[in-house]
Amino acid sequence: MTQLTEDKKKSEFALFYKRITDLLAARGHEQALKELKAVPFKVLRKSPALLNAFGVALRASGQSASAITMYNFALQIDPRNSGTWSNLGNAFKDANFLAASIAAHQKALACAAKPSVQLWHNQGLAFSNAGQHSRAIHSFEQAIALAPKSDYLRWDLSRSQLALGDYEQGFFNYQYRWNMDEAPPRRVFGREWDGTPLPAETPLFVYVEQGFGDYIQCARYLKTLPELVASFEVEVKPELESLMRHSFPHIRFVKHQEQRVDKKQGLVVSLLDLPRYVMARQTLDGAPYLHAPAAREVLAGAIAQNVKARKAKHIGIVWSGSTTFKRNQYRAAPLEWFASTLSVPGAVLHSLQMGPRAQDLRKLPDAPISEQLVQHIASFADSAHAVQSLDLVITTCTSIVHLCGALGVPCWVLLDYSPHWLWGPSALDSPWYKSVRLWRQTAPGDWRSVFDQVASELMRSETPPP
Repeated sequence: MTQLTEDKKKSEFALFYKRITDLLAARGHEQALKELKAVPFKVLRKSPALLNAFGVALRASGQSASAITMYNFALQIDPRNSGTWSNLGNAFKDANFLAASIAAHQKALACAAKPSVQLWHNQGLAFSNAGQHSRAIHSFEQAIALAPKSDYLRWDLSRSQLALGDYEQGFFNYQYRWNMDEAPPRRVFGREWDGTPLPAETPLFVYVEQGFGDYIQCARYLKTLPELVASFEVEVKPELESLMRHSFPHIRFVKHQEQRVDKKQGLVVSLLDLPRYVMARQTLDGAPYLHAPAAREVLAGAIAQNVKARKAKHIGIVWSGSTTFKRNQYRAAPLEWFASTLSVPGAVLHSLQMGPRAQDLRKLPDAPISEQLVQHIASFADSAHAVQSLDLVITTCTSIVHLCGALGVPCWVLLDYSPHWLWGPSALDSPWYKSVRLWRQTAPGDWRSVFDQVASELMRSETPPP
């Protein structure tokens, strides 16, 4: 009778565990959490498998701290489980405990009888997030050796290569972004250009991909493209159209289309792939390459009234990039820090924030931040005039950085601990933009150190009296 009872318990456990794993595989994290929370904790504490599954569900629901607790409970029972160690490392990464994340992934590899692709990949991501790109590259290469056809591995490899300035290999591997499950669906179809010279009878269509900042960054290579291609046209979104047409008057721009584009004639290439083919022909000197058209009357009037007529150090600020970007929570800085630390004597702060986060100012009605310029900005050409009228722009990692750099406007960039590859792992300047200065967090999430440095530098610099 006792044996029958034990067998029944094992059968019920197996069915329950399968249901939980099926829910997790189907992304039913909330339901999995609901059912796991209904299990008495003294029962859970006896099962490292359920504790691990609980951790997976918690992490997927954004509860990384609770996930860490569950993984630690599981490892107290089964301390040699490499999969749980790797899961713990991922949860530590989410919670910005980057050194602990690396240690957990190293433990996972040490415990594995045969290290898997996923273990090497997860360790590579941990090193990458910590800015240890050489070690990240080694881990990614180990993973690729085991799964040479897994394009997501080469995509992650590319970003570490680019961060270290290996542009030849980095941009070569950057192409593998298209074949990842989480990549946006293709919109433009046609024969892909491979960088070889094209005669006039073979036109090239250069299409839009990703964000405005990426577009501005790679637009510098349009001036060299005619050395390889005799006939081409470049897609552009409305927000950038006026600025691009004025900056490159001899290039044919066509309006961006949201729907699918099929090119039966000629070849196609993403603007973001131009560096791979053109970079060797054009020196990366950080010099300006964009030029704004004449300012609209209403904006010119706002600049004359609010900037030119007032003797002060005028500083533009932006505290958030696109809220749809999955890492925006890390790169965006609290508006309160700008308002409280950068309002130094002799300085006037001007908001240049666009999008939903512009509403943050409504929560700080007494903030010493002017909105007289931003209310007249309707395009990047307008933004160009606004930033050119100011003495300095201070921003987090947003498209405004690229705009300032491409125009030669002084810009201080406030970076999170694991920034975009463009800024490298440690430099205070950038070969991409001469006018840009970088300010880096000294620890994950540590905006205090960044604003402390920036505020002290502002107070040291000469500021005219108000």
